[in-house]
Amino acid sequence: MGPHLSRQARVTFLVFVLVLLAGVTAAYAEPPQFWLPVSVGVKVAPKWTLAVQVEPRWDSGGDREMDRVLFRPAAVCEPLSGLTIWAGYGYTEVRAERLPDDQLLWQQVVYTFKAGGWTLAPRVRVEERFIERADGVAWRLRTHFRAMHPLPHATGWSVVAWHESFIPMNSVIGAQSGGFSQGRFFAGVQRRIDSHVTVEPGYLALLNHRPGPLPDEWEHVVSVGIQVRF
Repeated sequence: MGPHLSRQARVTFLVFVLVLLAGVTAAYAEPPQFWLPVSVGVKVAPKWTLAVQVEPRWDSGGDREMDRVLFRPAAVCEPLSGLTIWAGYGYTEVRAERLPDDQLLWQQVVYTFKAGGWTLAPRVRVEERFIERADGVAWRLRTHFRAMHPLPHATGWSVVAWHESFIPMNSVIGAQSGGFSQGRFFAGVQRRIDSHVTVEPGYLALLNHRPGPLPDEWEHVVSVGIQVRF
C-alpha cells in the first residue's frame, strides 16, 4: 500500500504544483522542451559505484522530435561518508545537422549533508570538451547546489530545488567563449518508489547568456528524472 498523505501534505503538494504550473504558463508562449534523464548506479565494492546516465531531450518545436541524446558513464568513489568523487566520459549525439556532436571527459566532487531538516549537496565539476570542428579543447566549470526537504506527514515525498552555473574557462573557436554561459534553475518534487528507485518531475528554467549586443535568452523545460540504485 502506498504512503498515506495527510490533508496538510496534500495541500502543501497541491500549492507547490500550482505555483510551478503558474510559473511555467506565464513564462513562455510555446510548448516547453522535455528532458528525461535516467540514471543507474551499481555498487561494486564498499567504496565504489559504477554509474551511467542516459538523457534523451525533445525540442520545443511543433514536431516535438528528439533533438539530442546524452550518454554519461562514470566511476564513483566515496572515501568519506557523504563525500563522492566522480570521473567519467560524456557523449552528446545532436540530431540537428547544423550543430556538432560533443564528447568530453569530466570530474566532479559532491558533498551531501543535512542541515535543519534539509539535505544539501554542493557539487563542483570540471569538463574537458572535444567538440566536432572546434579549434582545441574547451574547458568548462560547472557549479551546482541542490536542496531537498521531505514533505510533512508524506512518507516518500520531498520538495527539491537546485541551481547550476556553466562557466567556460577558456575561449575556443567553434566551441565557446570564456565567462558565464548558462544558468539553470529547477523546482520539483521527488517521489521515492522503494529503496532503489526515485522519480523527480519538475520545471527547469535555462538562462542562456549571449555575448555582444544580443539579449540573454530563456528556455523552459519539463524534466522527469528517474534514479535507480543497487
